[in-house]
Amino acid sequence: AVMPTAQAAPPDAPTRSVGQRSLPSRPTSFVLLAVGACATLAVAGWLRRWTVDDAFIVFRVVDHVFAGNGPVFNAGERVEAVTSPLWLAVLVLARALVPVPVEWLAVVIGLALAVAGLALAVVGAARLSPGGTGRLVPAGALLWLGLPPVWDFATSGLETGLWMAWLGGGCSALARLGQ
Repeated sequence: AVMPTAQAAPPDAPTRSVGQRSLPSRPTSFVLLAVGACATLAVAGWLRRWTVDDAFIVFRVVDHVFAGNGPVFNAGERVEAVTSPLWLAVLVLARALVPVPVEWLAVVIGLALAVAGLALAVVGAARLSPGGTGRLVPAGALLWLGLPPVWDFATSGLETGLWMAWLGGGCSALARLGQ
């Protein structure tokens, strides 16, 4: 068997020590586009904020939790009424910490999680991109951001922001593990 020989890195290539897991340096244009995409989602989501009627089911369950009835839709009826127990837990915790109506908490937290998810997905994609001389553009984020339902449902009061953060965080974490 022939063993490949180690090739010296070009003199202008960034060096990394063994075990160092950092985000490769990216051109300023990539960073600006990525930050711009996140800012656009934040602004567009805020300008088109709304709450879908199904979110009021979750809000009622949050009210019952604070009334001492547990996570139910009607007091005394032990029926699971929400589609995402994790989103219910996030809203209950937020309401316990911040004395703001749960409707506003859902809008703000949902939008913040959606923006964080987009940022984490862009970071994960950047980690997965091969080095080289090609121009890196967060095209997936820009295309996805061009869909108005993305802006609408980021603040819908449902768990949309939560799953966006979960997917973006998963992408970023897996990309980091794959380095």
